[in-house]
Amino acid sequence: MSVTYLNYNANGTEITDEALVINTVGSQQLVHDHIMSIEVWTGEGKTGSQLAASTDYTLGDYDSFYKTYNSITFVTHNGETVYCTYLTKGDKNSADDVNSKADKVASPTAGNFAGLDASGNLIDSTSKASDFATSGHAHSAATTAVAGFMSAVDKTKLDGIAESANNYTHPNHSGDVTSVGDGATTIANDAVTNAKMANMVANSLKGNATADSADPSDISIAANKFPARASTGNLEAKSISDFGLGLVAAADAAAGRSALGALGSANPVVSGYLELSEIATPTAPAADTLRLYAVDHGTDTRLAYRNSSGGERILTNEAGINWTKREADTDLMKWRSVCYGNGLFVAVAYNETGNRVMTSPDGINWTARATDTDSMAWYAVCYGNGLFVAVANAGTGNRVMTSPDGINWTKRAADTDSMGWVSVCYGNGLFVAVANAGTGNRVMTSPDGINWTARAADTDSMVWYAVCYGNGLFVAVAFDGTGNRVMTSPDGINWTKRTADTDSMGWVSVCYGNGLFVAVAFNGTGNRVMTSPDGINWTKRAADTDSMSWHSICYGNGLFVAVALNGTGNRVMTSPDGINWTKRAADTDSMGWVSVCYGNGLFVAVANAGTGNRVMTSGSLDSVSTSDVHRFHGNQSIVSGYLELNEITEPDAGAADTARIYAVDTGGVTKLAFKDSSGNITVMGEGSSDFGSSDFGAL
Repeated sequence: MSVTYLNYNANGTEITDEALVINTVGSQQLVHDHIMSIEVWTGEGKTGSQLAASTDYTLGDYDSFYKTYNSITFVTHNGETVYCTYLTKGDKNSADDVNSKADKVASPTAGNFAGLDASGNLIDSTSKASDFATSGHAHSAATTAVAGFMSAVDKTKLDGIAESANNYTHPNHSGDVTSVGDGATTIANDAVTNAKMANMVANSLKGNATADSADPSDISIAANKFPARASTGNLEAKSISDFGLGLVAAADAAAGRSALGALGSANPVVSGYLELSEIATPTAPAADTLRLYAVDHGTDTRLAYRNSSGGERILTNEAGINWTKREADTDLMKWRSVCYGNGLFVAVAYNETGNRVMTSPDGINWTARATDTDSMAWYAVCYGNGLFVAVANAGTGNRVMTSPDGINWTKRAADTDSMGWVSVCYGNGLFVAVANAGTGNRVMTSPDGINWTARAADTDSMVWYAVCYGNGLFVAVAFDGTGNRVMTSPDGINWTKRTADTDSMGWVSVCYGNGLFVAVAFNGTGNRVMTSPDGINWTKRAADTDSMSWHSICYGNGLFVAVALNGTGNRVMTSPDGINWTKRAADTDSMGWVSVCYGNGLFVAVANAGTGNRVMTSGSLDSVSTSDVHRFHGNQSIVSGYLELNEITEPDAGAADTARIYAVDTGGVTKLAFKDSSGNITVMGEGSSDFGSSDFGAL
């Protein structure tokens, strides 16, 4: 028997991870012979434990010529699967082995061709050479459905076609309709004239009247109508009256056009508000007319007019300037504080017999409310997080009370009820109160107005009198005490004393508005106003007069307003910037005004002394809702006659650079009002008997 070596490689071929189940009884053979070297591991990729030669296995059947081994005998790890990585020079096979393994046809027929079955094995094809004659076989002629030989008739036709007979070039077309090689045709831009379009129905427009994509159609428009998109999304023919403009129906198209350009002398009635966009000052109109327009006024848009003489006026808001006395539920109470929240004004009193709380939805009509006890000296009230909170300076028992509606009140235990609490405010999710007397901490805080915790001020010997919140900071001022009379806190808990411009002033009130803290003093030599942009650095400011005992200050409608408890002359002063102040006449200047607040377009002040009504108001007040909008830009709409407005509820503030004018009910009297883009409200003639030039300031 001859021997040959298959796959021979003198340098060896590496075989990796050949799995082998160990049988320690006798030797075992690997797939390949002529093993040059071997490593045996318990895991694939040479992982796990490596078996040691001689200890765990030995190689056998040594071939001295090739210096290789052909078997392996294991001593340990019987029955385990191991993985062998080794070098082999090749496999040893006998010729008989090759002959027995060669692929051949089983039971062939002599002369037949061999073939392959689907598995690639040799089989008898059952066909022989004679089955494939070279000629003499008939084939069918080709048809349109079946392949075959070309017929003589078809060959004759083919021979009759001249050379290059089908070398045809498709033409290009130009002009209104273009094509390339008779491909897709394209209609040139602007090529189709009206004359080449289909005739349209009389008095119609070409378009799509549906809310969906569709082919164009003829849309008929009746006399004195114009196309408009309806709420359904469809185009429909609409008249002027469909949009609430209230124009007298036009008899013909000319009258309709005239109505659009000049409203006519029919004095149209508008249900809604008139919105004016800012324009440059117009030229003077004709005699006996005026032009009403919107004008840029710094950060706001204001209503202005120009008369036939060329005079220009701009409307100014009177809130804070002109004051009217109002009757409280009783004018004998010593009212001490007033605030606004949730659509309600609430005032509290510190003395006299009877209910020491009163409320008003409009600042004009007041109702007395019973507190948990009416013997407490309630000194301050504020609103925050859906709750009214009041604190007392004196009285037996709890010195805090709360109300969700200003009407029903519940007493609450302060951290200590012996402190003289005089001021409370809300900011950044926290109520903070300060005291002017008492032993111990003179600051307390509450997240809900119910549960209170005393806090140490920078010093607890100061007569703290007021606290406010603004720009992320609580700021308190003192009426008396040695040292700095201002302290600040970012959280209401940790306080730092600050140097005021002078620490000899009796500071009694502080507020925040328009990026500025402003405080006023009750007494002291010199300026009784100071301001700070950050609550830390303060600057004294000259009031209109520094002999007044200023007692309260607030900010609203772009204006700081302060009121005085006593002093000779006007007991109200206002400032647009906290720096420059102007004295204003109250309804009477003999009242002891102690507190002022702003809410919903109205300033409200209360007094603790004086003969007569102890409430006064300044400004306008109405509820807010949205009504129809009618827009007129520039001078496109000319009113010949008067514009009549029906009363509506107050509209929302318009977009930037716009103002809205409307008619409003002011207690049985209809007045003209406007709202600027900042939401400020002005009722023309409010506080006076007539509407005249006094309602306007110089432009």
